[in-house]
Amino acid sequence: MQEAIAFKENLKGVFVISRKIVNTAIGRDVREALAHYALPVLETAICQRVAFAESATQGLTVLETDPKEAGAQEILALIAEIRTLSHEQKGRHKRKASTAAREPSAEAWVRHRQGAADEPMKRFTIDVPARLHRRIKAQCALQGVKMADEIRRLLEERFPE
Repeated sequence: MQEAIAFKENLKGVFVISRKIVNTAIGRDVREALAHYALPVLETAICQRVAFAESATQGLTVLETDPKEAGAQEILALIAEIRTLSHEQKGRHKRKASTAAREPSAEAWVRHRQGAADEPMKRFTIDVPARLHRRIKAQCALQGVKMADEIRRLLEERFPE
């Protein structure tokens, strides 16, 4: 998660306990076991229920087959909990966005940003296949470098002065 945050700083993660087996020691202990990690554990747990398998065989969700069933209620509770977290995050981002609105445009920022040779930067946008993008992003995360810096380095190597 920390490696991914290096490239997408607004990324948030949580643990969701799913397929919890009701009335078992492991079902009770899993929350405590996850408490040792940096990510928070959501209060809502999705239990292992026949209703999930039955609804899947019909190509439906438990919300469609029986919205009053316990599994459907757990899904609704999970949605509500995630929405609550999302709204809390949006409140924080709105404050940042209002600050950004007073700042120069992204294009102006790029124009005035200085490169390694103290020359103005130019925006360079390319489309790459999703699989290639994932490979670049993963390798950069493992190396602890920004994708833009790595791609700039590769371009400098390929197109020397």
